[in-house]
Amino acid sequence: MKIPAKDFKIGILMECGCTALGTVKNPGEDEVVGCGLHGCTEAASREPGLVGRKARCSYGGNEVPSSLKLPFFKFCPDRPYDEYYCGCYGWD
Repeated sequence: MKIPAKDFKIGILMECGCTALGTVKNPGEDEVVGCGLHGCTEAASREPGLVGRKARCSYGGNEVPSSLKLPFFKFCPDRPYDEYYCGCYGWD
């Protein structure tokens, strides 16, 4: 399911496993919520069960409880940890 750009909010999980980073505009199509990293514009059909799961920073290794609100979060169901970015290398 595609979500119109006007409905963007933090925490929308995309089919690629990432949370939406913003909006995507492909030629000839309306602007929609998407993952700019993978070009994915399809929202996941349901939210994953994150209770008890941990997310590990891809760079610094910091671990926190998994949440769709984490920056650059990626749900990795086939791995022991989900991924996110803790800001350890800055935000610019």
